[in-house]
Amino acid sequence: MALIIPVDNLDPAFSFDTDLEGVNYRFEFRLNERIGVWKYNIKTSSDDPIFNGVSFFSGVIPIINQVSSEAPPGYFVAVNQKNEFVDATRFNIGTDVKFVYLTEEDIEELQAAA
Repeated sequence: MALIIPVDNLDPAFSFDTDLEGVNYRFEFRLNERIGVWKYNIKTSSDDPIFNGVSFFSGVIPIINQVSSEAPPGYFVAVNQKNEFVDATRFNIGTDVKFVYLTEEDIEELQAAA
């Protein structure tokens, strides 16, 4: 089942740790106010970078798990629950726009249902 990873919009930059499929990862989110796009970094639990500057666009699934063996095995996607074509803004990230983690099984179920 897809996992909604809680994020907040209290600050234009924040970080948190979360476990995904038994491994702890550190996420750092930052709003690039000049272009109005949220970016995120993924790090190991020992703070080693896995990916930096991944853009947080609604409905786009970056294929980052195929680039690094340290990456979470699943997929991340921004899901806007009010308008699927609108990206996260300073104040709707975590409310209207959710940060969702999909496992391989989730992807297979979505493909079978299509």
